Amino acid sequence: MTGSLDNRRLAPQDPVFASESVSAEINSHGELRLNDNSRIVVGENSVVRLDDFVVGSNGFQRGTIEVAKGAFRFITGNSPKGAFTVKTPVSTIGVRGTVFDVYVNALGITQVILFKGEIEACSSSNCVVVNRPCDIAEITSSEAHELPYLRSGDRAAEDSDYTLTSRQNRFRTGWRAPVLACAIRAAFDPNVGVQPTPPHGNEGPGEGREPEPEPEKMGYTCGINC
Repeated sequence: MTGSLDNRRLAPQDPVFASESVSAEINSHGELRLNDNSRIVVGENSVVRLDDFVVGSNGFQRGTIEVAKGAFRFITGNSPKGAFTVKTPVSTIGVRGTVFDVYVNALGITQVILFKGEIEACSSSNCVVVNRPCDIAEITSSEAHELPYLRSGDRAAEDSDYTLTSRQNRFRTGWRAPVLACAIRAAFDPNVGVQPTPPHGNEGPGEGREPEPEPEKMGYTCGINC
């Protein structure tokens, strides 16, 4: 991981200052702790900038974190709710005491996964508020909207898209997100795994046959990295 001050390579316990950009290369990541005990994960091939930080009597009065590209996790510390704002090329995210991940693709399209607390994600035209664990908001240059929540879809596809939620044992304990809550939510969601019923007249071969019985549902177990 590198910092922008003289383009230095960061080592454990090295300081990072306001107005610095922090980047992580492929097959690497960075873990930062701010003075208010907020924690940041900079994912591989990602660039994050710490900007406009003002120290108050109890943590930071305000601070802006700019995510230029890649993956980023933020776990708030002791600063007042609403002190932090996260910006991406197409969005502004208001933070209200949370744990969340941010993903920014090459076009600037942003996806935010909430694990705890509440966030307000805004595009140039509208805002969405998400406040349930594992909710996902997507922000484009023209619109903010919600997506199906984490673990409600195909696990392999999610792990490919949301790289910070898989193999969390590579992060120190304090920098991990409570992803297990997403698997629990999906386990109790009757709509997860249900295949849509074909419309009448489009059943195809075998139309009119008696439906086959559903296989017996198996019990649900989950490890630490669900």
